[in-house]
Amino acid sequence: SAHLAPSAHAPLNTSASSPRSPMSRNLFQPSRRQQKREERDAHLPYSKSRGEAPDVILPSIDLGGSRKLTGAEANRWRDQQPEEAPVRFVTEEADVDEDRRQRQRSESFGGDDSNDYGTHDEDEEDEPLPSHGSTFLPAHLFTPIPRLRTQYDLKLEARAMRWEQLRPLLFAIYSHRKAATQNSTNEHADADFGACTFKCAATSRRPPRPILLVQSHRQDSRLVNFCGCKNDSLRLLAMGYVASSPDVPTTAFSVVLLEEFMATWRVAPVSMTGWIEGKWEFHRERLGVLSGLGSMQEKDPGGAFREAVRVYRDLQLLEQKLISITLSETERDVQAKRCPACFGPRVDEPLGPASALLCIDGNFQHYRKATAAKYDYRHHRYPLFLPQRYMDEAKAKVAATEAHKALDDEACSDSWTAKDDGNPDGIYSGKIDSGLMACVCRHDACMSMINLIKSGEKLYYAIAFIEYFMTDVDPTGSLKIFYDVGCNLFAHCRKRKIFVPEIASGRLGIALAVFHAFAHNWLCQMSFNPRFLLGFGLTDGEGTERFWSFLSRLVSLNRRASSSLRLSNIQTRADYHNTKHRLGLVVWLKRKARTTVTRANTARVGLQLAATHGWSNSNLQAQWKAQQEDSLPSRNRDVAKETKAKSKKLGALLLLQDDLTAATGVLQNAINTASDSVVNAITALVALAKRKTALTEDIDAAKLGVADTERNNDLQKVLRKLTSPTANISTAVTIYDKCVALYIQKYSPNPPPRYARSADHILKLDLGDPFFSDTTFHEAPAPWRANQYCRDGITWLLQSERCAEEDPRISCEVRRIVYWASQQTASLALRVTRWEDALRAWNRWEERIAVDGEEEVVAPALPLDLEGLLHLPPGAICEVVLNALRDEQKRHRRLERQWIADGLLRLWDVQLGGKPRSIELLGIMSRVYKEYGMEVVAQEASEDEEREAQEEGDEYAGAEGDDIDAALALARLNVD
Repeated sequence: SAHLAPSAHAPLNTSASSPRSPMSRNLFQPSRRQQKREERDAHLPYSKSRGEAPDVILPSIDLGGSRKLTGAEANRWRDQQPEEAPVRFVTEEADVDEDRRQRQRSESFGGDDSNDYGTHDEDEEDEPLPSHGSTFLPAHLFTPIPRLRTQYDLKLEARAMRWEQLRPLLFAIYSHRKAATQNSTNEHADADFGACTFKCAATSRRPPRPILLVQSHRQDSRLVNFCGCKNDSLRLLAMGYVASSPDVPTTAFSVVLLEEFMATWRVAPVSMTGWIEGKWEFHRERLGVLSGLGSMQEKDPGGAFREAVRVYRDLQLLEQKLISITLSETERDVQAKRCPACFGPRVDEPLGPASALLCIDGNFQHYRKATAAKYDYRHHRYPLFLPQRYMDEAKAKVAATEAHKALDDEACSDSWTAKDDGNPDGIYSGKIDSGLMACVCRHDACMSMINLIKSGEKLYYAIAFIEYFMTDVDPTGSLKIFYDVGCNLFAHCRKRKIFVPEIASGRLGIALAVFHAFAHNWLCQMSFNPRFLLGFGLTDGEGTERFWSFLSRLVSLNRRASSSLRLSNIQTRADYHNTKHRLGLVVWLKRKARTTVTRANTARVGLQLAATHGWSNSNLQAQWKAQQEDSLPSRNRDVAKETKAKSKKLGALLLLQDDLTAATGVLQNAINTASDSVVNAITALVALAKRKTALTEDIDAAKLGVADTERNNDLQKVLRKLTSPTANISTAVTIYDKCVALYIQKYSPNPPPRYARSADHILKLDLGDPFFSDTTFHEAPAPWRANQYCRDGITWLLQSERCAEEDPRISCEVRRIVYWASQQTASLALRVTRWEDALRAWNRWEERIAVDGEEEVVAPALPLDLEGLLHLPPGAICEVVLNALRDEQKRHRRLERQWIADGLLRLWDVQLGGKPRSIELLGIMSRVYKEYGMEVVAQEASEDEEREAQEEGDEYAGAEGDDIDAALALARLNVD
């Protein structure tokens, strides 16, 4: 028993016995290789002497009596036990330094991106323990216990819980100070709003403590008076500093410094540690860097700064949540704030344009390694990420329709790796979070995201996005979806009977992204290329690719970050992306309108050229429908086998030609040498000639009806052989031209097939040249296949139709942003008025209680119950809500000002075809002009201005339209 359970209060010593003795090694002592691994995982100093056990005592397990297992032995012993055995934990004094060791190890694994949480290699497995039948270990000791938690683990959990408790109070102080100092810009910026009056009990008072206060331009150590009546981090925030620890901080960073960092980080994300170390170097060159308390070494700012940044981000997140709750925002309102052009109010809109066009795509660069930080106890739900219930419902719907799934090789729906997580096994090993899926609107604003956990682009993720938008966001509108494997999504929806009524009614449309479409075969493009489909306009569907490009700076930062830090980084960067998009929305709409006009003019010229050659719009439309019918998947399945057989015959004929040439050479040699093999050669030549004649007759009978829309791999091989430099191209060209001549003589087609002419001519042609579509000799080729003017005319016709769809959509989006801005202004003003009244009522009530002492008087009710969110007194809640609403009003006024400066008035006048400016637009003008001391002039002046612009020949005032519009507007206004 003493040998099996060494004392937990003394280090193991196995050197007493002979090194070769079987009992010289403790039963629980692992091999040398395993011992190194355990010493590393336990964060113990490495010992180079063979057989020497660590002399640092870790938390141990008390099994009762004299049995105690320590450290890594206890962890290995735990894996073999049944559940339910009571276990007592014993923690020794030597574990006090665990925090320091964990922090040093975390910094060695990537600085701030490790989130200063410990890491562990989960891929490594421990060596097996002896079985239950071991003669050295009683079976009753094999009782499983929970994984041991170190002091560092418990400390991090307690810290996260403490920050969670303090967050409402921190936000109240932050909000009050921000309003009182006008965001640290007035004369009260350096004021102390939290000094204690020391009216509390004398036992609560504490002596001053030195705190390292870090500002943007300097750092200094200041004695700060703390009191037991107020938490230290609250006290520091009232001074304008965010503490690095919730209870007994030693370092605090200025709110202005954190705002500077966040402004820089949003534009160009960098490592938090790298940024603060650069600031440290800046301080060192100026006034020097202070050392830690009781130390001669400079204080390391990395961990403290990361903690302060997280606290500041949490306050920003709480402010967003508070504003959303106060404004009573629905899911539609939330999405309208992200993109008002897509989900703004719909007033007097035609029924034609789709309500919204969304792009869906996945990205597997944003993964997080399995060795990344693990001790993470921050469990926020970030607003941009789709709630889990939508994924669960979509997954259940897909599972319930599994019986309806049928084999169907239509188009190329089952030939893509991305479809329904078609990635190979093992691709997610070593990863915890495998990537992201995003849903982006046509204006490139990120509407929602999904975090992928050890999975790829599952089918139900796309279904979850569609369900969310069609059910909770816009139950009455129509939706168009761009997806790089949209053909696969559509096929699965049809097989599983999902969204069948919506697709049939036209409320839901699915297409490929424009640039991804060219990777699909022609049949697939005919059905899913958005340039060929009604209702998709000129949207390219590649907004997700631009969004991934914007997030690309986060890839390296998030590889070893904790889960919460990774999601926080993505949320922060995506919020900045959406803010930029919203501010530049008018410029985007103007640019899109100009592009639409240009493309429409180009299409009009092309259609006029086609009309001069006898192809009117109605004729082109008929030819386009004929091409669609010819390319239907059902027809393709019917002729697939026949086409394949004909192509194989053509290939056999070409191979036979090579054999015939070789046999001719053998025959000539035989004749020249008068050898005995002449008879054999002639026999072989006759046989080959018969086969060639038979195949030629088959070709003439079948007429090789292989259209370009039915081209397959066999035909591509034949074409490559025809143009291969190693083939006898001249012979093939001669044979082909003879066949063409015979065909023209027999059938007299109009227009006739093209001759090959020469090998050089053939090699200069692209595989997409119409020459390679002229293999259809069975009947005269359809004009949409052979006539170049008809083919070009169809292209211009489709472009003209898409431009005709795009123009009214832009007009609808202009109305939406104007109506949304007006609605948002009215909603904010109404809430501010209500909460101001509530604050005055509470102040009067508190004064009445203080003066008259009438406690029986009923307290006034708040406009909204927020005590569950903020945990503050009603008066403080009113003040906090008012400050948040006023900040939101400032941001909204900045948005309206930017839109007016970018030419919203001109865009309205031109895009809406001379309709009078709405009351909502005049309201925006009035607010913006009033802010600059201007007067709103009559609309006739704008009409004169528009006429002048049209006379100059530029409908939108050219590339400098924004500056010209602002200059003319200022010239027409009476400026005070």
